Amino acid sequence: LWQLGGSRRDEFDADLARHLARLDVPVAGLRVGQFSTGMRQKLAVAMALALRPAVLLLDEPCTAVDPPSLGYVQQELARYCLDRVVVLVSHIDAVADPVAPVVVELTGGTLPCSPSSSLSSSPSS
Repeated sequence: LWQLGGSRRDEFDADLARHLARLDVPVAGLRVGQFSTGMRQKLAVAMALALRPAVLLLDEPCTAVDPPSLGYVQQELARYCLDRVVVLVSHIDAVADPVAPVVVELTGGTLPCSPSSSLSSSPSS
């Protein structure tokens, strides 16, 4: 993050502030060491989104996030999924379903071979 320079750093800072606000992460006067585990998780999601990667891989992004905040994380990820690829790994269907337009479930540790075999549209679409 410290390697971002010039206007890109300004864009990152603005994006990060926006994501932190949407994820309800109060940062004024707090150090990361004072954050709960769930707040640290939301901070990590906000930082990843602010970097604007074309493909974002998230492994259990809602772990330790309190139930009231779960909706904030899902809404922010759903916005991001509109024009980018997000691979979200979760063992809880209720985490991914509101976020993903397509849900792929592993069966026996393998991905389905073709879209028609096991891919399903998310119930939220």
